[in-house]
Amino acid sequence: MKKKTMKHPGPILCSPCSPCFFAALAVLLTLSAGISTPVYAQDKGAANKKSVHKLEEVVVTATKSETEVQDVTASVSVLSGDDLRETGARVLTDALHQTAGLQMNEWEGGGEFSMVSMRGMPILNTQYVQVLVDGVPRNTARDTVDWSAIPLVNIERIEIIKGPASALYGKNALGGVINIITKTGGTEHQADLSAGYGSYGENKESLVLSGPLGDDGGYTAGLSRRAGEGWRAENNDFDRVNSFLRLNGQLSDSTFVGFNLDYATWELEWPDYLPVARYEAGAREENFFKHGLEEHDEINAALTLEHEMDNGLLLINRTYGQDIDEEVTDVVDVIDSDTASQRLGNEFRLVSDNRIWNRKNQTTLGYQFEQEDYDQTTKYSQYFPVPERQGIVFRDVETSRTFHSLY
Repeated sequence: MKKKTMKHPGPILCSPCSPCFFAALAVLLTLSAGISTPVYAQDKGAANKKSVHKLEEVVVTATKSETEVQDVTASVSVLSGDDLRETGARVLTDALHQTAGLQMNEWEGGGEFSMVSMRGMPILNTQYVQVLVDGVPRNTARDTVDWSAIPLVNIERIEIIKGPASALYGKNALGGVINIITKTGGTEHQADLSAGYGSYGENKESLVLSGPLGDDGGYTAGLSRRAGEGWRAENNDFDRVNSFLRLNGQLSDSTFVGFNLDYATWELEWPDYLPVARYEAGAREENFFKHGLEEHDEINAALTLEHEMDNGLLLINRTYGQDIDEEVTDVVDVIDSDTASQRLGNEFRLVSDNRIWNRKNQTTLGYQFEQEDYDQTTKYSQYFPVPERQGIVFRDVETSRTFHSLY
């Protein structure tokens, strides 16, 4: 679509007290009101490819139910998964870096520990941004998000709400919400296989299977791996594996069921710091410490049931769980930590479409419960410089948190 450019005929000189001044002011105010919430549509074949935003596009994050974009009052961005992959992004955080309004802070380039903020909120872990995958929370008890557990190859689209959304999503949504929608099966069976190889021994492979399931359902299943040796001479290897499964279908004309399951595991070596002077001199080997290592295993699962009643009332129930085991050897050979986290939650929601004063309205009533247990054991590293302290536990923390939300 070509944009039309209006040419200004030249400067207009008029006194602030003249009629032409007030006429010009009225035109400016009218134009300002008309462009306060623009919607742009671009041709997919244009040189600068972007996500195509259409007025009839439906989002689910802003109101927790399917709503057309023009009916949403919040600031919503929809990012196409295909467009994100076309940018050459290796991991999800690479793609989010290119999103206007998001502030990303990464400790390393793989996405294992990345912090995000919106609307000027402090960038403390991911404390003020609620991150969801298919509507299921991913913020941990430490307010972190394991971005590497969300493979880019499985993303259908990303819906981003910029601005407070705590009324629907709780305390983590003071800055905004990021809802990552995964792929669902299409009308035909297909297999997508990809592989790539790069510098420093980096390689990536993925296989995604999808297709119809029954008369009204679909499936998506996949496996992806990304590994490499890193640019440092030693202790810089990484190996990440993701597997995922999504099933959905109709139990009856009025009942829908969906099931999500994903598993992520990785081993990530953390190299020691390298002074700038040594780097510029060509050094790439470790400086002092050579044992920094992170081993991570994570499982996420969710079961969703939707039932539409005869009076048009929609009942939605979602049960979800998460299990994380992580072992970290400190980069400076001081401490080792073992962390275990388990989460179980359930959300029940009623949605009613109605008309008030001859205008379309939607009423949502919901309750969410979540229980999370968090255990961490910290001990002196086996490489601790004082042999008598090696392996001694000096901190053992067991905490739990219960979350209730009524909206």
